[in-house]
Amino acid sequence: MCFLMVTTVFTCTLYLLLTPVQGNTCTGDSDCEDIVTMPLLDNMRATLKADLDVRNMNDHLKTYIASEIKKGFENAMNDVMKQIVNKGIEEINATIAAAIQESLADDDKAAFLARLENNLSSLSKHSTLIFQTVLTNIGDGYNPSNGMFTSKRKGVYFFSWTTLTKIGNMFPTEIVLNGNQVGVKNHGYGNRHSDHNQPSTQNAVVAMRNGDRVWIRASINNGYCFADQWTSFSGFEI
Repeated sequence: MCFLMVTTVFTCTLYLLLTPVQGNTCTGDSDCEDIVTMPLLDNMRATLKADLDVRNMNDHLKTYIASEIKKGFENAMNDVMKQIVNKGIEEINATIAAAIQESLADDDKAAFLARLENNLSSLSKHSTLIFQTVLTNIGDGYNPSNGMFTSKRKGVYFFSWTTLTKIGNMFPTEIVLNGNQVGVKNHGYGNRHSDHNQPSTQNAVVAMRNGDRVWIRASINNGYCFADQWTSFSGFEI
């Protein structure tokens, strides 16, 4: 009797140890997959969410960087354009100022016209012809007391003089710069076979410095020249 009871207890105990608990066992492949997949799926979702967060952050970062680069480029271009515009304005202002100065300088260019008051005769060689009657004297360069034109600045000047020589007489003249002949002589020959007195005109282009002087002088002795409107001396800065 006792032996039977011991045998029964041992058999029940062994059965309990060898029989798996239903709640912790898999009855099929689907049940095992459910139990195993859930944690893995949770991990995949967490990883995917992290990837998406990083990707969104990268997109925002790229957008921010692109925006900052654009702003920097626009600011740099604005600065460059401002410099170009300012430089252009400065150059235009300088050009306008130079043009104004040139215009004012043109207004100051010398010009004169004078004529002889009295007939000239018996002049000695290299005597200065003094044209006393001044018709024009812009810049006051011409001096009617000595017959000389004095330049007030460096430049190129045009001069012209006309004489009227009596029939049968000679009155050659020349233009001089600071005492030295420049250009060609005005012949001034009154043909004795002509019925009219002989007019003669000569021109000269002279480069002058500030303070240089130009005048007309006789080339020979004892010449004869008519005055009034017939004999004149003029010049202007080119």
